[in-house]
Amino acid sequence: MQQVQRVEDFRQLLQVISSYVGRKVNPEEIKMDPYGMDPRNRWDTWAVILVDVGPIGFTNACLDPNFSPEQSQFSGLASL
Repeated sequence: MQQVQRVEDFRQLLQVISSYVGRKVNPEEIKMDPYGMDPRNRWDTWAVILVDVGPIGFTNACLDPNFSPEQSQFSGLASL
C-alpha cells in the first residue's frame, strides 16, 4: 500500500479526502461499500468512493453512519 492514513470517524475521513482532492467534500459525496478481506493486511476492507469519481481508498471499517446494505455496489464481491 502506498499510503496509510489513520482516521477515527467519518468527519476525519471527509477532512482527509478534502485535503487529497483540494476542495471541501460533503458527506453525500462519499459512499462506502463492503469490498471483502484483504489478505495483505487481513482487513475486512471497505471501499471509499467519491461520487462521480470512483474508488479513492479503502478502510478496515465502515465509517459512514448512514450506510445501508441496499446502497451497496460491491456487496456481492465481499461474499466470494
